[in-house]
Amino acid sequence: MGLYDDLTACREVARKNHDSPTLDSVQNVISAVKNEQINQGKILSDDEIQIIIARQVKQLKDALLDFVKANRSDLIDKTNIEIKLLESFLPQQLTDEEITTIARQVVLGLGTLTEKDLGRALGAVMPMVKGRADGTRVRAIVGQLISGLQPSGS
Repeated sequence: MGLYDDLTACREVARKNHDSPTLDSVQNVISAVKNEQINQGKILSDDEIQIIIARQVKQLKDALLDFVKANRSDLIDKTNIEIKLLESFLPQQLTDEEITTIARQVVLGLGTLTEKDLGRALGAVMPMVKGRADGTRVRAIVGQLISGLQPSGS
């Protein structure tokens, strides 16, 4: 069963159980998937659906920061529940240590790098962590690795 089928099954269970928060969250994802299918003119793969879900999780996390600043506990709780639900459809996220291990292998394999080579290093690391790590975290870790490998006085 594919990811889209999992989403629709979850929607049906939520509908039967009258679970409005889950139903709303899953329906938003399904709508985003359908819109993207229309835009691309094709059925999306599980990887493409995961990208859509990850994008929605990122948007929710950004909104969560605003809710925390505004001290909106009602929206904070609702958003946290929605984030947990959507993350359950994504692959297990890598820890910072796992990202560091992968990035270190790639960076050392590329040879001597300067801070100007960050883009090249990221281009090599991102395919290895795609869908399992946030790009911002990967960028920070790769940047630290590159700056840590610099000879002193550079």
